[in-house]
Amino acid sequence: MIKINKVLLIAFIISISCINKSIKPEWIQKGFTHNQDQYNAVGVASWKGNFENTFQAAKNNARAELASTIEVKIISIIESEISEIVLNYDHKTYEKFKKFTTSKVNQSLPETKVKEWWQDKKTKDIWVYVDVPKSIIKQKAKETIQKWKKRHSTKIIIVINEKIDKKMVNSSLTKRIIEDKLLEEGYQVLNFSNEQKKEILSKETKKQIKFVKELGANILIIGNAESDYSSTDSAGTNYSYGNAEIKAIRVSDGEVITGKNISDMKGFGVTSDKSGNYALKEMAKEIAENMKEKLDKYF
Repeated sequence: MIKINKVLLIAFIISISCINKSIKPEWIQKGFTHNQDQYNAVGVASWKGNFENTFQAAKNNARAELASTIEVKIISIIESEISEIVLNYDHKTYEKFKKFTTSKVNQSLPETKVKEWWQDKKTKDIWVYVDVPKSIIKQKAKETIQKWKKRHSTKIIIVINEKIDKKMVNSSLTKRIIEDKLLEEGYQVLNFSNEQKKEILSKETKKQIKFVKELGANILIIGNAESDYSSTDSAGTNYSYGNAEIKAIRVSDGEVITGKNISDMKGFGVTSDKSGNYALKEMAKEIAENMKEKLDKYF
């Protein structure tokens, strides 16, 4: 009799579990919540043809929701940690600081854990409930602050000798794209005059380093980028090919931190200038990413 009761009890528990699985959980309605120890968020994905893809999509959506919702809280943590520095920032620098820090801290969100999940039996949509410990967010915030401080004290001069069809370009597209990428990553990029640019380019490496050091730079990014017209097809599309050779030098000891050479980057456009600019732009994007990755290891 006792054995029968145990069997009945197990069957009852299983049936209750199945019933609960068919009912939409309460946490779905709550959405984003937080307690003393963690942040929680909910994500949903429509059926993707199989469970694995749908579940992963729901998890990604939950992480995205978590990231956007806790952004204000991340900023609050960061500002409380370095309020004395933030007060000294102008508006433009402060906005860069916020963008940099929140994006870097949000990169910790892959560490989120799936707490619960539920699937709608009719639609097959999957709901996922994730959480991330507040301690991780706070630690990442502190690490990011230190990274920002180090990068923001790093001053870079970028000098690019740029040509399109053998003609010198005064406002370098390559320089601008590299500069935008490094500013986005928290570095300072110093301005200089055309006369100073000419003087830097006219010197050999040791004298270049000495000159930019006097201008206050810690890093010199210098090199050549050019594109040349190649041909025009029957539809009137112009083609150019670009080549670049650019390196980053640490001013303190003259060490070449990184160098990037690109050959025969294809560009196209309705005019030779446009095809040349296209080739320069594609090279610059590749070089900027390379510079960012290499500098990240130092700063």
